[in-house]
Amino acid sequence: MLRNALWGRSEEGAFHGLTVSEWEKIYAAAVGQGVQAIAFDGMMRLPETLQPPRTLKLQWGINAAAAEKRFNHYLTATRELTAFFHRHGVDTMVLKGVGQALDFSVPDHRESGDIDLWLFGQYEKGMQLATEHFSSVKRGDKHSSFVYDGIIVENHRHFLDVRLFAVNRLLEPRLQILLQDKKQLPRLPNEESHTHEPYLPSADFNALFLLIHTATHFTTCDIRLRHLCDWARFLFVHGDEFDKQAWQKILQDTGLDRIANALGMLATEQLGLPVEYLPNTNTPDRELAAKIWDSILHEKRSIQSRNPLRIICFKIRRFCAIQWKYHAVYGRKGGLATRLRLSIQTHIRYPKNFLKV
Repeated sequence: MLRNALWGRSEEGAFHGLTVSEWEKIYAAAVGQGVQAIAFDGMMRLPETLQPPRTLKLQWGINAAAAEKRFNHYLTATRELTAFFHRHGVDTMVLKGVGQALDFSVPDHRESGDIDLWLFGQYEKGMQLATEHFSSVKRGDKHSSFVYDGIIVENHRHFLDVRLFAVNRLLEPRLQILLQDKKQLPRLPNEESHTHEPYLPSADFNALFLLIHTATHFTTCDIRLRHLCDWARFLFVHGDEFDKQAWQKILQDTGLDRIANALGMLATEQLGLPVEYLPNTNTPDRELAAKIWDSILHEKRSIQSRNPLRIICFKIRRFCAIQWKYHAVYGRKGGLATRLRLSIQTHIRYPKNFLKV
């Protein structure tokens, strides 16, 4: 169904003879993977005889409509925040979220969890304004947050967590350099008015940022089909807009080329991205791609228990079991000793998270 939705196809082969139970599992998986509204579009492209039972289709449609409402709520909030900061002399750029949704044929069916803003180096002024005008202000290292109209808004000091791995510290200044010339940056389109719109990242920025963002979700056991769909649609829409030679050089220098090749392979073989949109031609690591795919579909992300001992045991087992992920993304810099040090430091700083999964 995702293939149908992402590329406007009507592939039918896998949907003949599905039972009610099988359709319910497909729907539950789409919800869990953050793509239920996108999958709804793909399902509706099937002949009516191959679609799920009416009750499930109705429930699916109601939830897709709710996703549209949430998107428009986020879009309105993003524009209002941009106008607010603009009145105080602060320019805004929106990361991911509603800007990323524009890469999809039905933007309001791409789910968002919060609003991520970059204030072009005016982070502290942004936090001062947030403290004076908004609620639930929380400070952090990579970003701080506040609540606006019921939505968590992240004000980014950095794009990546520079306290962690050397790759992040290397890429952070490069990402900021790519955003220095505002005249070269696009804005969120608005055909209805001429109000001040937020900036959007350049294709060169997103080619790096979305890749490392997806890789980070992979290492923290939080990667879902939504992230892979974002990457596939970005390559499809913006593949001709970024400097592929410079991009590949950075990936080779940082060791991220291996994960990039694997994600590209999944985008083509699993989601159906035409292979000509891949920005690199290196032979992908099929074993790594298969393990990432298995992680997306089957990895256990939490434990249904409040017993402290069980939670601690689960976190220790997971900590050891996912070491291969850090090697795949960060190489030797993602070694067990480094991760252990970072984990201890994090739990000392945030002890309340010790028993959270």
